[in-house]
Amino acid sequence: MIWILIPLDNDQRHTINLIYDFRFGSEKDYKGPQIKRKSGKTVNVFENVGLNLNFVIGSGTPYTRYSTPVALNGGGRANIVGSINGSRLPWNLRGNLRVDKNIPLTWGKDAENKNQANLNIYLQVLNLLNNRNVQGIYAF
Repeated sequence: MIWILIPLDNDQRHTINLIYDFRFGSEKDYKGPQIKRKSGKTVNVFENVGLNLNFVIGSGTPYTRYSTPVALNGGGRANIVGSINGSRLPWNLRGNLRVDKNIPLTWGKDAENKNQANLNIYLQVLNLLNNRNVQGIYAF
């Protein structure tokens, strides 16, 4: 039996995921900034608020580099520089941010028939650092 190994186009050798998630608690578990009102009521500013940072760092994927475009080569086969999938794209970085708040909802008149649900409001920023990562290339 003969085995022929062909490198895959999506062969990414290194992928690093860095995730940071921080959450403020609610009621007795809350340990954040507070505002005291004149009425004596204390307001927990960041109650049920969370922050999530996610960074994905990856090495480049392989591609086949050509010496001349196919159109200039008479429409025939282009000349490969190196080997098939022998060149690599540069490393890439993507950072995302998400800030969210859970709002508990309760409705209904009777104590026995009260309904409860949570409403989650969030702000999500994709590509936080505004990196221009290479998605694809013209191989020539």
